[in-house]
Amino acid sequence: MVQESNGELLAGLTRLLEKQAEATRRVKSKEVYERFRNMSSKELSGTTNPLVAEDWIESLEIVFPFQGVGQWGKGVWHQLLVEG
Repeated sequence: MVQESNGELLAGLTRLLEKQAEATRRVKSKEVYERFRNMSSKELSGTTNPLVAEDWIESLEIVFPFQGVGQWGKGVWHQLLVEG
């Protein structure tokens, strides 16, 4: 009986922690995107020239170190920017 109660308690705590972790990831994703958009004012003009697009990407990546954005943040930024 006590073991069942402990198991249920642990399962409940695990679910709670998983929900908190997911909520934190969502908030952090939005923060990274908002900070990035506020710091970066340069926009791609819709050109099909790959050199212009490459320069645009490089200019955006310059912002990342100043924001303390690691690989995870770059992935989030890319996903949000591409998906809208």
